[in-house]
Amino acid sequence: MLTREERERAREAARDRNDRSLSNAPHVSTALFALNEEPSSETRAAVIAMLLVMENSFGMWPRMRAALLCEMPTCHFDMEGRLHSELGPAIVFGARSNGWPVRAVYMHHGVPVPRKVIMSPKELTVEEILAAENAEVRRVMVEKYDPVRFLKDAGFRELQSDECGTLYMRSQDSDDVSRVWDRANLIVRPMKYVMVHCPTGRDYALRVPPETVSARQGVAWTFNQEAWQYDPRQQQ
Repeated sequence: MLTREERERAREAARDRNDRSLSNAPHVSTALFALNEEPSSETRAAVIAMLLVMENSFGMWPRMRAALLCEMPTCHFDMEGRLHSELGPAIVFGARSNGWPVRAVYMHHGVPVPRKVIMSPKELTVEEILAAENAEVRRVMVEKYDPVRFLKDAGFRELQSDECGTLYMRSQDSDDVSRVWDRANLIVRPMKYVMVHCPTGRDYALRVPPETVSARQGVAWTFNQEAWQYDPRQQQ
């Protein structure tokens, strides 16, 4: 922590070099990095001034005679401290009032997602969800679309059901089944989901491996366990 005297010395050093206050960070940083060999007292003051700039900026990329600064963004978090917002971007750089365009990042409980997922979830399509390469993004998209509706609209059929949930498989004549080559043979791997009903009243659709044969096995896989090891009572 800087002392009051050190902070004042830092401000004076910045003013001497650029005749501007520290609130004008880009100009101050340009002066701070235009330093040659100096007495240690001045060098110390300059370093303290640089730290003050860093304290009030999100990022700084120093160069020999200049530095690029990024202003402090507005951030929103969930109860667990993860970046999250259901109403708009979780991270916002800039403001329209100052003439600069807004730079926004959309997050759902720590998962970066496309703008549409947060701002226009009702416009999501089955094709967009199936095309999502990232599993976490796809999970959020399914949740926003509604798991029950997604499985119905995507053409999944029920295979098996037990106390852990219901296993669904997508028709193998679909264009979106997984296809892999094993030497000279084309192997079709069906897409499978397990529908799980949470004690909180919400439904979740969990993507599981194609070789899954039961809902218990699929849910156990999400916890890195075998079917015989999994006890659903431990998750309540």
